[in-house]
Amino acid sequence: MQQKRGYAGLDWFRIAAALLVISIHTSPLASWSDTADFVLTRVVARVAVPFFLMVTGFFVLPKLVGGAPGRRAALLSFLRKTGILYLVSVLLFVPLNLYQGEYTGARGVVLFVRDFLFNGTAYHLWYLPAVLLGVLVLYGLLTKLGWKPVLLICAALYLIGLGGDSYYGFVENVPVVGQAYAALFRVFPYTRNGLFLAPMFLALGGALREREVRSRAVCFGGLAVSFALMTAEALTLRHLGVQRHDSMYVFLLPVMLFLFSSLLLVRRDAGARGRWLRELCLYVYLVHPLCIIGVRGVAKMLHCTDLLVEQSFVHFVLVALLSFAVCWVFLWLRDRACAALRGGDTPLAGREGAPAGALPVPSPRGRAWVEVSLANLRHNYRTLRALLPEDCDILAIAKANAYGCGDARVCRALWEEGVRTFAVATLSEGVALRRQGIGGEILILGYTSPQDLPVVAAYDLSQAIPDVQYAREVQRAGVRVRAHVAIDTGMHRLGERAGSLDALLEIYATGCLDVRGTFSHLCVADCLDEDNDAYTRAQIEAFRQAVEALRAHGVQPGRLHLLNSYGMLNYPQAAWQGARPGITLYGVKSQAGETRLTPALRPVMAVRARVALVRRLETGEDAGYGRNFTAQRPTDTAIVSIGYADGIPRSLSAGEAYVLVRGQRARIIGNVCMDQLTIDVTGIEAVCPGDVVTLIGEDGGQTLAAETLAGYAGTITNELLCRMGPRLPRLYDEEEKREA
Repeated sequence: MQQKRGYAGLDWFRIAAALLVISIHTSPLASWSDTADFVLTRVVARVAVPFFLMVTGFFVLPKLVGGAPGRRAALLSFLRKTGILYLVSVLLFVPLNLYQGEYTGARGVVLFVRDFLFNGTAYHLWYLPAVLLGVLVLYGLLTKLGWKPVLLICAALYLIGLGGDSYYGFVENVPVVGQAYAALFRVFPYTRNGLFLAPMFLALGGALREREVRSRAVCFGGLAVSFALMTAEALTLRHLGVQRHDSMYVFLLPVMLFLFSSLLLVRRDAGARGRWLRELCLYVYLVHPLCIIGVRGVAKMLHCTDLLVEQSFVHFVLVALLSFAVCWVFLWLRDRACAALRGGDTPLAGREGAPAGALPVPSPRGRAWVEVSLANLRHNYRTLRALLPEDCDILAIAKANAYGCGDARVCRALWEEGVRTFAVATLSEGVALRRQGIGGEILILGYTSPQDLPVVAAYDLSQAIPDVQYAREVQRAGVRVRAHVAIDTGMHRLGERAGSLDALLEIYATGCLDVRGTFSHLCVADCLDEDNDAYTRAQIEAFRQAVEALRAHGVQPGRLHLLNSYGMLNYPQAAWQGARPGITLYGVKSQAGETRLTPALRPVMAVRARVALVRRLETGEDAGYGRNFTAQRPTDTAIVSIGYADGIPRSLSAGEAYVLVRGQRARIIGNVCMDQLTIDVTGIEAVCPGDVVTLIGEDGGQTLAAETLAGYAGTITNELLCRMGPRLPRLYDEEEKREA
């Protein structure tokens, strides 16, 4: 079953983090061993709050980076939601504050204001003002600085925090330094509060959103080593007796980096259940101190304090069960109330805040679908890479939803193979890839309106520069963007003419352009007749001369890339530092024909649909729109549940085109409709509703290649694959193997 990509690893680990927070305040192992309890609650459990901070940074900070669209609105939305949650939490604990006699008198008011702003009015609520302050600080920094300097600033703050936390004993008697910490503690009783811990882990989470995590061995190995080192660090500091508190360790940073990266590897989507888990664990964090009081109160009433409280593990289990139960009931009642307001008795599966699974979901193989072999994609990449020189990298073309195969999935698979540059056609395609976590360089090969250049910069995309006039518009916009300069060597589409040296020099001198590459495009590299071969060689030479002229004037053109798919197959000697395979990466050629190199490529896409109905037409009966088919003999027909709304060209109507069913050819008859087409299954035994029909791919030893179907449609495979519409589910072989 096809799964939406998500962050299920983060969602499910929230439960562990919530339990670890409860353990900090209940000391589950204290009845057995002080050392074991220290390791659990002061080492292992110290990952919980940094984890929650990194999750916030991961999802919130990319929206606040300088130039990000709507970043101020995103900041205000976060502050409003978190601020309201904090106010409600403060009010929830007011009765407890009053009962304990806190915040009384004039000094109590001052302490309340201090705690409300920085430390929280209950011992666990420090997290909320810390995250509010941390996001505000990072917003100010990220609007002016990049991730690297921001991370360095946060690391410096964290280092200061260490001195007032686990390493305090080393600095408390140092002149000036000890006095500075003493003054600091009048505002922040613990340096974990406010400026010193939260910004570091918020920034670390946000920075990880900008990178694609792939190596399981590095993540798991790094986590094991760094956790062992943090444990040794904590036990050593405890033995030396230098800890003022124990929330911050040097090796907590690599532990969280590797832990969070490991969780990001679990990229399935938890659906509506994921949102429900997020809310559940948040509420558990907020209310568990009240549950501690409740368990202790009941134990005292029942005269069972020895069993229910003094036995620390029993106490922990009871508090955890009560906390999750109370919050689960609250969410269940809330959802029922919301459903009643909407006019229903219970929330539907898939609605926000509702547990998934209440309603069945349609089978992705129920009507028509696309199968994508990422294994074949990986094979094709390795095969094409072998055609290139060692210093020539592949810029993978992922435009048009990666030729219909699913751009984010394709880019993730290629990232694992070492690809670090992807090319798309439009700004929206580049933004969509960034939002789905694709790292590396993403080059927009098509036109982007100058008014959208801030979006290009905000999402760290690269823009192709089509001519000198566009470069001037970039300069007028005043937005610095990464760029690849297009040179027109004969295709006469985008690109400044190769012979226009002055115009090219002006482009490279444009202050707002950070030129990372220079490229051109071959227009007849697929044609090997004498005339077209000469034209292609002239294009290659024109590109070479233009680059040499630029270098002679002191210009550094960056990475040079000229070869497209057919350029790689027919002119591999013209490789520079990059090549841009498109259709061949997906295992097919644009059309049937000879090439100088014939690598063993494997098709990535297969298209299949179901037989909806089988019926016999008698001689003389007509079928379909326009009565475009008339039976010349008794004819068995099958209605196939796919049509031109799914991407099947209407030009396949009533021609020689065929499909495969039960391993045999069946000709398409009549007109291709929006949602169905009709095939002739006469002589094919036992065809029945539900049978699988193959439009591209293999079936029963027969193969219907994309090149063949495209030829019948009078087009090329590029168009055919890109036409496969969004209502066709994409099923990926690697994911199905994991599910099996």
